[in-house]
Amino acid sequence: MAAGAAVALTAVLAAAPGSAAAEPPAPRTAGVEVEIPGPEDGSFAGSGHTYVPSEGRDRPASRLSSTEVAADGEVAKMVDNGSPADRLDIVVVGDGYTVSELPRFHADAQKKWAELTAVEPYTTYRGLFNVWTVDAVSNQSGVSGDPAPGTVRDTALGSYFWCDEIERLLCVDQDKVDGYVAKAPEADLVLVLANSAKYGGAGYNERSET
Repeated sequence: MAAGAAVALTAVLAAAPGSAAAEPPAPRTAGVEVEIPGPEDGSFAGSGHTYVPSEGRDRPASRLSSTEVAADGEVAKMVDNGSPADRLDIVVVGDGYTVSELPRFHADAQKKWAELTAVEPYTTYRGLFNVWTVDAVSNQSGVSGDPAPGTVRDTALGSYFWCDEIERLLCVDQDKVDGYVAKAPEADLVLVLANSAKYGGAGYNERSET
């Protein structure tokens, strides 16, 4: 009954004498354009686009130990198919991985690359790609917004779910990502892996500064 009354009230207000129909909100154009991931069942790839801040979620400044500092920013070539001069170079950076979890980050990167190359056209052209990993050491494991919207983690890239109030939209601090990506010799495509089992992601449509 309450649901029906609410719908009826909306219809009455929209058709009230002397009132104009409400204008749809103007699309947001400030910030960085990202693609919203589609549903988890994979029925379609994307759910449209929105604009989000380029900064990550506010959090205290990270303080890394000497051991963590030594590991932070280390670069490795995970897949070597030749010179970057005639290959496409993918850079993989993890967020929400502590220094003790870096081996798992590398395993996750290998797994993600295997998933990508199981799908065309990556299967056919996998020999045209080099893949680099860059270690980003976080103070805390996991990412903000998981498991709850108010959850805040101290991570290297400031990743967070509930970006733009959309639960599965996972955003990052672009400047911090660029800082790590710049450590790799080349970067044609950047992939950020968040240390979370929660479904989500984002497709950034603007070219990185690096």
